[in-house]
Amino acid sequence: MRIATVFILLFSATSHAQNWAPVASFNGYTKIAYHDELNNELYFCGYFKVVDGEAMYQVTKWDGNTFSEIGCGIVHDCMNLPIANLFVDVNDVIVFHDTIYATGAFTTINGQLSNSLIRFNGSEWEPVGEGLLYNSGIRGIGHRLKIINDELYVCGQFSFCNGVAANSVAKYDGYTWSSVFDAPQIYSVARPIKDIEYFNGRWFIGGHFYEYDNFGGPKWNILQYDGLQWTSVSGGIPGSLSRVEGFELYGGKLLVYGAMSKSWGSPGNGIAAWDGEQWDDVGGGLENFVDNHILDAQVINGKLYASGQILFAGGVFAPNIAVWDGENWCSLGTELNTFAGQISSIVEFNNEIIVSGGFNLIESDTTIKYIAKYVGPDVYEPCGNATSIENKPDLDAFEIYPNPISNQLNIRNSSLKGTFQVSILDATGRLIQNEQFSGIGTHTLDLNGLAQGIYYCRVMQGEEVVVVEKVVKVE
Repeated sequence: MRIATVFILLFSATSHAQNWAPVASFNGYTKIAYHDELNNELYFCGYFKVVDGEAMYQVTKWDGNTFSEIGCGIVHDCMNLPIANLFVDVNDVIVFHDTIYATGAFTTINGQLSNSLIRFNGSEWEPVGEGLLYNSGIRGIGHRLKIINDELYVCGQFSFCNGVAANSVAKYDGYTWSSVFDAPQIYSVARPIKDIEYFNGRWFIGGHFYEYDNFGGPKWNILQYDGLQWTSVSGGIPGSLSRVEGFELYGGKLLVYGAMSKSWGSPGNGIAAWDGEQWDDVGGGLENFVDNHILDAQVINGKLYASGQILFAGGVFAPNIAVWDGENWCSLGTELNTFAGQISSIVEFNNEIIVSGGFNLIESDTTIKYIAKYVGPDVYEPCGNATSIENKPDLDAFEIYPNPISNQLNIRNSSLKGTFQVSILDATGRLIQNEQFSGIGTHTLDLNGLAQGIYYCRVMQGEEVVVVEKVVKVE
């Protein structure tokens, strides 16, 4: 078994992003981080082959000090490592009854027909029976593994799970697989079920689908089982681009997150809460002016952490990751978290917040890639929601013009004394350009080399954000 021991170094603020520290060196991005609380180990799966110089193919576990290989990894053929071995599409990993399970979109693992559902027997990965299959006999896809009430659930796109008819969601009690209350047939290439949850005496499934009948009404992307049938959840999450990525329970409500926008008719931006009777927009939600796509949401120490394509949270500038305390959205820490790439997973491990995903730098720090730990202060600012924002930017102090812009952007400062920074960020929150100015008057930023598109102009003094404004660059 290959292992890699990690020494986490806390660098000075001049060499590293102040709020984040590296955990390990992955050579590719991670999709999911899963905390096995019983054994206190953290599992990662994704598109990587090397961890801290050691071969670990697409799955690894970490005890806080050491990363360990699990078998030969999740690969098509263990006998031909490290030759090519095209990446296997692994979507999730979990530990159930002391056995590691994984799912995704793959036909064979270690030379065995596996059909997207496998488990680790202590020495190697093996198929779980017939796996996930469509009616046609083609292998299906697994998106999520989840444990509820000591039963293992798999969600995805399939007609059968280990030979049992199950429309894209099935469960395992440790002995047999079965369908879940005859879930409706909504499987197709682009219509997956992404998650399942039990809330307020009902079962909920969510994903990317649309169903309609004359009795239950439109079923956009989310359904509930009332004990007799699957029905609509007050119209669901409407919009052809909308989708549910997952569920989380918080504050006595079912939080639903994914790609959604109130402008599409959805009940929230990126996230919405269902109390059993009606929807709530969770303080205005999470926005990026494109599709408000939230990839993960986790409750940690009484607060909700959300990540994905985020620029604003309840009106507060909070790129990539935001925190909800039940009343207000906050940016994480006192320094803005500009990640180059997305955070796909958030998890608490050994009293620390670990994020992972497709990012390859944070605040221009290229040493932090694909996985990072939060080392910032236990302070969340600025905070606010869509109707009441603390620390409001002084909009009267600055005028940013023209907009759209061609080559030069003018920043007129009418009242702010001292030195301040003007930064240009792209649509993902990545820092593109940064300049320092001083004094009252009109200052000019040269954007001649900037490609056309949507950007954000951020003015800061020290660690305080003064104003953020969207600007459009034209040729």
